[in-house]
Amino acid sequence: MAVGRFIFIDRQNPLAARRSIDQAAARIRAGSSVAIFPEGTRSRDGQLGPFKKGGFHLAISAGVPIVPVGIRGAMEVMPRGSLILRRGPVTIEIGAPISTKDLSGADRNALLDRVRDEIARMSGQHKRALPPETQPSADGPVVSVTKPG
Repeated sequence: MAVGRFIFIDRQNPLAARRSIDQAAARIRAGSSVAIFPEGTRSRDGQLGPFKKGGFHLAISAGVPIVPVGIRGAMEVMPRGSLILRRGPVTIEIGAPISTKDLSGADRNALLDRVRDEIARMSGQHKRALPPETQPSADGPVVSVTKPG
């Protein structure tokens, strides 16, 4: 995993977790991109689970925007625990960047809720009704990339 430059967060050890977040923030400030899986694990039932807070600490600490990504269909193509890929459609939607500029640790939970709401909407799990023009298409992949401001 070191070859891929993965940074693991040890959730059982807060001091080690903080060091990992600081290391990731330094990489981001040096120009690297970092992908975070905020649930920390794959879903057992395909529903969006609770988000861990480390990635949001990281984004605020590094002062970089969060780009939410919604995925639909992955559970059917490769269920948790399976090593076998099945044939089927997977839709990935990339949202507009959400700024962390001028945010502090006190803003972390509100940022987490905002990002989670956006990912839930993009992955078809949002509770409130959406206007017809923002409904996901059933015809195939939806990819929306917005260049930062």
